[in-house]
Amino acid sequence: YSYTKLCDVKVRTTVNLYAAVKFFKPPFPSRGTDYCMVAKLVDPSLDDLDEGLKCLFFAKEESLLPQIYSIGDIVRIHRLKVDNYRGAPQGNKGPGFSCLVFDGRQGAPTQPRSDSQNFTFEPEDEEKVYRLRQWVTLTPELNVMSCDCPTLADVEEGQYYNLSCQIVSMARVDETCVLFQVWDGTIPAVPFRKAELHDLSLDQKDDLAQKVKGHLVDVFIFDNHVSTALKFKPGDFVRIQNLHVAKYKPPDNEASPTDELVEFVVHRGTSFGRGLTTLSSDHPNFKDMESTAQGSNVTHERDSNVQKGNSNLNEKNSIVPEEGSLVSSSNSTDRRCLQETGTVITGHHHITVTPIHAVLTHYIPFKFRLKAQLVDYSPRDVREFCLLFCYTCNYW
Repeated sequence: YSYTKLCDVKVRTTVNLYAAVKFFKPPFPSRGTDYCMVAKLVDPSLDDLDEGLKCLFFAKEESLLPQIYSIGDIVRIHRLKVDNYRGAPQGNKGPGFSCLVFDGRQGAPTQPRSDSQNFTFEPEDEEKVYRLRQWVTLTPELNVMSCDCPTLADVEEGQYYNLSCQIVSMARVDETCVLFQVWDGTIPAVPFRKAELHDLSLDQKDDLAQKVKGHLVDVFIFDNHVSTALKFKPGDFVRIQNLHVAKYKPPDNEASPTDELVEFVVHRGTSFGRGLTTLSSDHPNFKDMESTAQGSNVTHERDSNVQKGNSNLNEKNSIVPEEGSLVSSSNSTDRRCLQETGTVITGHHHITVTPIHAVLTHYIPFKFRLKAQLVDYSPRDVREFCLLFCYTCNYW
């Protein structure tokens, strides 16, 4: 096979290509009977990553779509049909279309994800994957390892987040809502809504639920995401994209709670990539969770957190216990899930952390967020950059 660089892709052609995923929407039901998926592909041949190739894929079954799990994943596509859509090229499935997806992280196995077992993967293909992984690692917009991923401890009311977490238990609330109880090793700093579970048939992973008791957060998943949510099971790792930390508004016939609560909601629609994506247990976002589960010894029962009052789902609300009510073992006091937050300073968490060597090789102008150790500074003397001035006598 011969492969085309993205800078050389022309409309009304069929191409084979290797590329990295800059953006994607998880599979969602289309207006017809098919499932749909959107992805934006980039490669080193592009001067500007905003000029990537947008691809729109349709399939009768969700499993027949490219198995893209994360930004930075690498794809090998054969027989991609490129059409013109609103003056820009757009990739679609052509006759004989096939796609292999690889983990974009350095050192990850090169085992491809595919909807078929009938494919070829030669040493020269493996070399192409390695080269693209090196490029992804040096590209801040694609490198998930350098991303300062938000956790539940970082959330603020009114914001949207892409949250990586593990499902501990789940329940079908009604035809339009599924409840996930998840954890990520941290505890939100804001009081949040919890569902009363008495009337729900809860499916949970018992051993995990016992380990992480006190760290569970309820996520309410609505409408077109219900069918996808029901395909998960307790113990699965998931990325919830475009999760809304919304201010909870009780129904008019219900008394307002004493404290203002937030609720974690996945709304209908697919804007901004909203949806649920499966992640592997060895994903870097989960490297601290196992030690957290083993080190924490939270003794408060969930029922002690329930606050009276029915919700719009005929449930009750509660708030998490105060930090002081958490009991931990002596060797877990430094765990991030048990640390008390004294203040919150906005650190532009939506911008990924960039290695210095990537800054030096990046095109300019551009904005970066750095975390580095201070080696030296100048000027050394404060009098070299500060000027004394008296507003009373105008003395310089």
